[in-house]
Amino acid sequence: MDTPAYPRAQVTVSVRLYCQPRLKLSETSLAAPRPARAKVIRIGRDRRYRRRRRDVVYQVVERRYAIFPEDGGELTIPPLLFQAVGIDDNRHFHPDGSFFDRFPLPVRRLRIRSRELRLVLTPVPAAYTGKIWLPARALAIREDKTLPRELEVGKPLTRTIRIEALGLMAEQLPEIGGEAPPGCRVYCDRPELENQVNNGNYLRAVKRQALAYLPLRAGTLTLPAVVIDWWDVVRNRQRKALLPARKIKVVARPGSPGGSGSQGDISAAKASTAGKMPDSGRGPGKPALPAKPVVPPRLAAVRAWPLVGAVLLLAWLAAVWCWRQAVRRMGAGREKRERATVALSVTAARRRVKNSCLANDPRLTQRAILAWAATAWPENPPTNLQKLAAELRNAGLV
Repeated sequence: MDTPAYPRAQVTVSVRLYCQPRLKLSETSLAAPRPARAKVIRIGRDRRYRRRRRDVVYQVVERRYAIFPEDGGELTIPPLLFQAVGIDDNRHFHPDGSFFDRFPLPVRRLRIRSRELRLVLTPVPAAYTGKIWLPARALAIREDKTLPRELEVGKPLTRTIRIEALGLMAEQLPEIGGEAPPGCRVYCDRPELENQVNNGNYLRAVKRQALAYLPLRAGTLTLPAVVIDWWDVVRNRQRKALLPARKIKVVARPGSPGGSGSQGDISAAKASTAGKMPDSGRGPGKPALPAKPVVPPRLAAVRAWPLVGAVLLLAWLAAVWCWRQAVRRMGAGREKRERATVALSVTAARRRVKNSCLANDPRLTQRAILAWAATAWPENPPTNLQKLAAELRNAGLV
């Protein structure tokens, strides 16, 4: 390893199988590592190449795993079991090339175990001061899109924050707080987690968090900065990933305070209408009647804007709810169609097993049984009857 092995940091384990070219393998199976108190994720696809060892050229199959040990002083990986059916193709041909080639090739079952692997973990450095322990090879935080410089009151703004880390799982990345700035409301959406697996040696974790801000008054809206402390396992030191704060100018809507008029205009309108009494209906010697209060149009807009903001907020929440219900109905329909397809495939596989048994064809029956099993375990279908017997715990199938 090129870096120390820390708890909760990725440990890359490569499993290599060396096979002589003359040995043909079938019905192969290789158990995945199952260490205690650790999570295992397979990385990429198998690599195939040739390598010379002790004057013999071998065909090599390499498989890699990302292992994330929990807190502890040691990581122990038990021996791995490889099973296959081998056919030795190192036969000698008779000069006439006719009779001896008809004999069947020798077939044997292979069972090979690797050695146990133990790895001492480096404890968490005492100099680390972060809130959560994040050992990674790289970590960055950014925004998925550019934010506007100006925004109207009552208009929502979505800020999507993206965290990427190399050598971590997405589940390990921290939560992003949704603290509301002054004069604003904030709504947090459920984060999206993704573990990207490629042909590299390290896992790339991605976390997206959408925050919706709803400004309630004009002025300057300050979106808070996001700071994440993490430990650089390559340079062995603490580092910070920073998303700086963003300032956005919030302007009033037309007809609202700060839009077409000012607070001074409203005060002047109130002063000009105070104490006035109507002249109609008053005769000489009659006392003056108290005048009804006259509300200027601008002052009416001042009183109405909180109601407008509340209506816009309710409309936005209703739209979000309708969108989620539509997505849920689409998912339910898709799941229903997938279940119907699986049911049809299971029925067809069962009919195939029955027909092959009636035809008294052992090889065709074996293939039909494995095809039937593939419909029951689509993610990890058994490749031979021995695996199927292990899944069903029925040794009579072998």
